[in-house]
Amino acid sequence: MFDKFGKWDKTIYPSNKKHPILVWEKVELFSNGEKYNVYTNGMEEWKHIYASVMVFDENNKDLLSNESTQKERLTNYFADLIKNHKTEKRDFYEAYWTTVDPEHWENIK
Repeated sequence: MFDKFGKWDKTIYPSNKKHPILVWEKVELFSNGEKYNVYTNGMEEWKHIYASVMVFDENNKDLLSNESTQKERLTNYFADLIKNHKTEKRDFYEAYWTTVDPEHWENIK
């Protein structure tokens, strides 16, 4: 999401969690005029990488629910984003860590 749409619009910190949910609001994923609100979260550890995404329309309808006619298209879209992610790109990390934990960024940059 960051590589395609830039820095997120807001962060949400769930209770007792160190890492926030990153939110992109009113983004046009498919160049068809439809706007989506995308919530992402993830974790990178030594052996594991975990990513999650939630997608809602402008009326806050869950577009990844089993009843959604857009579920398969959105699932494929995000699977392709993850699969084609360029791991050597580091821009996200600076934006993320300077927002979430600037001290940690100073230690790892």
